Amino acid sequence: GGQVQSQLKSICQICACADAFAALDRRGSVVSWGALPSISLHDVQRLSASSLAFAALKKDGTVTAWGDRSKGGDISKVQSELVNVQQICGSSWAFAALLGERTVISWGDPEHGGNSSQVQERLKDVVELFA
Repeated sequence: GGQVQSQLKSICQICACADAFAALDRRGSVVSWGALPSISLHDVQRLSASSLAFAALKKDGTVTAWGDRSKGGDISKVQSELVNVQQICGSSWAFAALLGERTVISWGDPEHGGNSSQVQERLKDVVELFA
């Protein structure tokens, strides 16, 4: 309600998953609300969502994710690889990140795009991600 409303100033991006929202303001701060645990982040440049999770691309090229662990809210298995990230993209059950070397890392449900290891050899010289 009012507590979130007071934080929604100078918003440049709003992202939605099935049961929550996250908003990014021009200073790089994120506020989220809804059924997922709320989170407060800073130094963010872009948000993305899956069906039940959010991912935030930070200004330093790292990624923070939260929400349903099986839908991309858990980056622990790929966190060490998520450096120099240029772009993030969410699908229903997973996320992908475009790295500075123009390669791609994915996480989330392995049956629905969260494991790109079988096609990793073909994920070179990638320019942009779309979902």
